[in-house]
Amino acid sequence: MIALALSLATILLAPSAATAVQGSVQAPPCAGSATRWEVKSEAGLVLEEGPCREGRPEGRWIYRHDNGVVAAEGTFTGGERDGRWVFRFPNGSVASEGAYLDGLEHGPWVERSGTGDVEEGTYSQGERVGSWDMRTNEGASLIIDYAGDEPVELHAATAPGR
Repeated sequence: MIALALSLATILLAPSAATAVQGSVQAPPCAGSATRWEVKSEAGLVLEEGPCREGRPEGRWIYRHDNGVVAAEGTFTGGERDGRWVFRFPNGSVASEGAYLDGLEHGPWVERSGTGDVEEGTYSQGERVGSWDMRTNEGASLIIDYAGDEPVELHAATAPGR
């Protein structure tokens, strides 16, 4: 059981594809006195779009992958991510979803890998806290307790099909 828990922890604690999708979506520059920001691909597809105020993103923004599928959508307040955001893989499936407060993940989040692994838990000011439920696409699961974004206890590991 300990070996299973350690192998699950190794797989599930690795940076997820959902984190990669989130990290690829950056706050736009909103240069000068622009009231709207838009970035287009060479083919003319709008890849980033949203309103600006005082040189910062403000309001509802949409980002797209090169294939046109929405990569991320959410709100900026005062130039920081704020409120609910949804990040998607290029195939359109949800990579991660949760809320931001002052530009940091805050509250319940669900993060998925491209292979079907799922992590669910809570962020507080950008750090994982409390119990995170982690499940592989094969049905194995474990719960990891976090404090200050660091795993502090590993428990409740189950093998696939149990």
